[in-house]
Amino acid sequence: MSSSHLSQVTPKITNSVIELIQLWKKRSQILDESGEKYFKAAQDLRLSTMDTISDIIFGKPFGVMSARLAHLETSNGALSADARPQFPTLARALNVIVAEVARCYLSPSKSLFWFIQRLFNREWRQAKSTVFGYLKNEVEKERITLSEEQIFGGADSKDPDNVDSVLSLLVKDEHLSKLRGEKPLSTDEITQELLVYWVAGHGTMACTLAWAVKLLSNNPEVQYKLRDQLVNTLPSLNERSPTFSDLKVCSSDLGYLDATCFEILRCGKVLGEVSRTSRVDTMVMGHVIPKDTVVMMPHSRLSSPQESESEFRPERWIDGDGKFDAQLPGPLHVFGHGQRGCFGKNLAVLELKLYIAMLCMELFFDRVPDDVNSMDAIELVANHPQTCVIRPIPWSKISNDSTQHL
Repeated sequence: MSSSHLSQVTPKITNSVIELIQLWKKRSQILDESGEKYFKAAQDLRLSTMDTISDIIFGKPFGVMSARLAHLETSNGALSADARPQFPTLARALNVIVAEVARCYLSPSKSLFWFIQRLFNREWRQAKSTVFGYLKNEVEKERITLSEEQIFGGADSKDPDNVDSVLSLLVKDEHLSKLRGEKPLSTDEITQELLVYWVAGHGTMACTLAWAVKLLSNNPEVQYKLRDQLVNTLPSLNERSPTFSDLKVCSSDLGYLDATCFEILRCGKVLGEVSRTSRVDTMVMGHVIPKDTVVMMPHSRLSSPQESESEFRPERWIDGDGKFDAQLPGPLHVFGHGQRGCFGKNLAVLELKLYIAMLCMELFFDRVPDDVNSMDAIELVANHPQTCVIRPIPWSKISNDSTQHL
């Protein structure tokens, strides 16, 4: 993904984070009024990332976060902070698909699992029909509405990412492929690409953010240090959202933000390992690897056995000059590498940095009781935390004495 495309999608991400912050401030207020000590956060994160990835793919969010926020605002604090509204049919259908994909991951026979779903699971059939019907309809509408200037001309015509959504990018490529005499992607192929992007783009990010808020709440000193760096480097963030240029131009001065995000990826272990199948007989570091051998690699490894693997310590990514070094602690394979590496890596890193920066600028995540603070994981397609409850407090309510919560 080019820098211009990442710059275009940055406002889409920040808009979703703003709504999440508004929601959590409202839920925090309800906590104070009800006397409850924490609330569940995983669903909010799934909804927020669903709006984000939908805006990036289709050029418009689903509006599930707006519905969630409106529901709380009209309740006048009479409902629990965990009360939920009814969401659009499309959002519910997508959740069904995500849930069934996770169940398939645990099945000993993938083909048999989907055979049973097609025959006996009416909810799955309805969800699939709803989602694929929506995707195909959006593809057809985009084919009609995408302007010739977006396809052929304009100031950014030489940039393949000069359109404002992934859907527009795919349809643009379809038009250009026809002009080059190449076979374009079919409607079914485009919808499959969009669905994979859609599901992967919000599921894994929501899971990563769930680990993030748990790790941050258990390490208040990291929150203080990160917020201090953000305030000192970009003081205007108190009045506006960060831009792509902010993160790019000030990258050398925001090393602790990068370090915190990479440490979240390392400790969260959203994906346990990366596997590759050898296509030919080969040798790796003196070891003979026969053809068709599945090679599995842990997603991270520390460079020194003296370091504690379980300790959340962003400083391990900071070198002697105080700069961020992505190679310092050892390799991190969470996005894979090579031709089969994650296509959305740059977008995912940008999204994570924006979420963490904006959340930590506005909210302090207080520690929750130990009985709901387990770091155990549920192993599905991604490793989800068994529990994800938070107690966010606006920084305006936190004492200037940073030792109060340490």
